[in-house]
Amino acid sequence: MKICSKCHKPKDESLFSKDERLKSGIAAHCKKCAYKFVNEWRIENPKKRSSIQERYYLKHKKSLKEKRKTRENNDWDKTIEKRKIYGRRSLLKKYGLTTKDFNHLLDKQGNRCSICKKIFSKIINIDHCHKTGKTRGLLCTGCNVSLGHLEKEGFLEKANEYLSIYNKI
Repeated sequence: MKICSKCHKPKDESLFSKDERLKSGIAAHCKKCAYKFVNEWRIENPKKRSSIQERYYLKHKKSLKEKRKTRENNDWDKTIEKRKIYGRRSLLKKYGLTTKDFNHLLDKQGNRCSICKKIFSKIINIDHCHKTGKTRGLLCTGCNVSLGHLEKEGFLEKANEYLSIYNKI
């Protein structure tokens, strides 16, 4: 047990970061207090933070680029898969769906777009009502964009008018 220097509460040593500069090898304040302090500092000092990040990047530019290349070459498939998972997770959260709900919708639709019935290839869009926020189904990008335009007031009439001009020619 160790007492945090910020909140003054006794906590297990696993709740403190390692700090090799100190005799004990453990930071003086707990991870929760450190996180809170860092976030407050970032909010209060946006220009200073930006300046520090820029200096760090300029100093380590070459090694950062090499690391990025190595990471992309070695873990490209894993990176893409992680992006899909985290991206989808945040989308599901936005529309109030769980992964189970999403997979149920996908199975219910037979892994196909609700409108054109094409099998999903890469991107799956979650269709929802903009007024109620309620999820309606899963769409391919083409159908999602088209439906978005159709929902705009007066769009269908304007599109028909536009097409009729060129149908006369």
